[in-house]
Amino acid sequence: METNLRSIRVKDIILNKNHLRYESLGREDSIGTILFTDVNDNSPLPELDLNTLPFAKPLFSFLKQYPIRDEIVLIISSNANDEHYGKKNIPVFYYLPPIDVLKNVNQNSLPAEIIDGEISYGKYFKPNFNLKPLRAYEGDTLIEGRFGNSIRFGSTVGENNYPNSWSSRGQNGDPITIIRNGQKNSKSVLLMSHEHVLEDINEDDSSIYLTSNQKINNFIPASLNDESYLTDIFVALDQEEPLANEIVMEDNVSEDISLTSISNIPAEELQQNDELRQLNNPDIAYYDNSPTEPNNGNQQSGDEAIAVSFDTEPNEPSGINYVENLSG
Repeated sequence: METNLRSIRVKDIILNKNHLRYESLGREDSIGTILFTDVNDNSPLPELDLNTLPFAKPLFSFLKQYPIRDEIVLIISSNANDEHYGKKNIPVFYYLPPIDVLKNVNQNSLPAEIIDGEISYGKYFKPNFNLKPLRAYEGDTLIEGRFGNSIRFGSTVGENNYPNSWSSRGQNGDPITIIRNGQKNSKSVLLMSHEHVLEDINEDDSSIYLTSNQKINNFIPASLNDESYLTDIFVALDQEEPLANEIVMEDNVSEDISLTSISNIPAEELQQNDELRQLNNPDIAYYDNSPTEPNNGNQQSGDEAIAVSFDTEPNEPSGINYVENLSG
């Protein structure tokens, strides 16, 4: 069995049920399957019989990066046991993602034919030579699509020769994830150049920055139009503070009462719940003489209460009628 990698040229790919080999190569299982020729075969597509071209399936199930016409990929063979092939244990080819022969994130096609002065990259795919690859820093993991969409798993990098907008604050190694959809059109980057660029939160079409301790420099909101919020949230309200006597409380307003505990209240199990059961005369004012209060010799020690009755008549000074020791 052949296990060596070899280069091949992609001529077509099955992406939906309208392809002429969709049924014969397994219906939905055929999605992503490429038809190929030898890398040195420059035969134009009209001269090829797509029904007889060899095919290869994607090697990875978790990552899909389908090639376009005339891109170069590496294939490897492995045994397969599939009823769709009509026989068992036949060699089946699997392909890896396209080789970066042009150093271009958009396409790496080496066309074998030019029709009417134009290169055919597929049925509807159009190349974009303005797209540039992302600049990487030590430890970065980058995923870049063909259309200016990307994900950066990066970090704060501190001092380096290529400053970025997210490393002015924080510690080296603080993680950051940047999801970008649409690369800016930079006039400073020459057409067809391989210059690497950084994400630009102000110029890229849209972005999501997942930060940790970073500060994004020079961030400008895309718009200050706030009509969709149904309120003017960007203008501070200029209101006079109302006077207290002008405030009218409605009947349904309730107020919470804050209760502050006294630190010297004895524990609940030490309290006598019936200690005031004898003090039931509303005409007598009762005063507690606590043992902790100073004893001037005129009071008995221990727990006791002094009852004082006031008998006040109109236009007459109030007087003390009696004093009674209730301590028993």
